[in-house]
Amino acid sequence: MVTLAHIVNPAPVGEESDLYVAQPLTLATMQAARRLAQRQDAAAVDLYAVQLSGEAEVDLPEDFTRLPAIGRSVADLREFRCRRNLPLLGDILGRLYEASAADFLAYTNADIAQQPHFYWTVARLADLGHDAFAINRRTIPARYRRPEDLPLMYSEIGQEHKGWDCFVFRRGLHRELDLGRACVGAGWVGRVLRANLACL
Repeated sequence: MVTLAHIVNPAPVGEESDLYVAQPLTLATMQAARRLAQRQDAAAVDLYAVQLSGEAEVDLPEDFTRLPAIGRSVADLREFRCRRNLPLLGDILGRLYEASAADFLAYTNADIAQQPHFYWTVARLADLGHDAFAINRRTIPARYRRPEDLPLMYSEIGQEHKGWDCFVFRRGLHRELDLGRACVGAGWVGRVLRANLACL
C-alpha cells in the first residue's frame, strides 16, 4: 500500500480574506479523501500542517499533525517595500520530509479542496510508476461557503485554472529540489516546484 504525507500551510486570516472560507473547506476535504482512501485500502495517508512562528495557531481537525513552526520568512531574507511574512516553500517541504517517512510527499495551497477520491487516485498514479505529478484545480462558483455544501461543490464541473497548486512526488526527490527563495503566497511559486519536478 502506498504511503502518503500531505502538508498545507494554513494562515490566520480575517473574514475579509478568501482563505477565511476556503481554508476550512480544504481541511475538511482532506479529511474526507483520507477516509475514503482508508476504506478502499488504497493508501495510508497522514495529514500535516505547518505555520510560521509567531502566527496565531489556526484550528486544525484532529486528524492533522501540527509540525514545529517555521522560524523565518522571505521577509527575513530580503527587503521589500511592503513587508509580508511569507513562508519559503522549501521550509514547508523540509518540515514534511523530516516528519514523515512516507513513500510520497504532497503539498497543496491552503485554498485547494480535494475531491473525495483524491488520495485513491494518487495511489493509482503511484502504482502506475509516476514519480511526480501536479494535479490542477478547477474553479467553482463562490456561492459555496460551508462544509455542508461539499456534496454540491463536488458535483460542479468548474472552470480550468492555469496555475499549479497541488503537487505529489516520490520522497527521494526531495533531496534534489532547488527551490531557492520561492515563497508561498507569491506569484509563480507553483511553477518553481513544477520545473524542479519536471527536471528530476
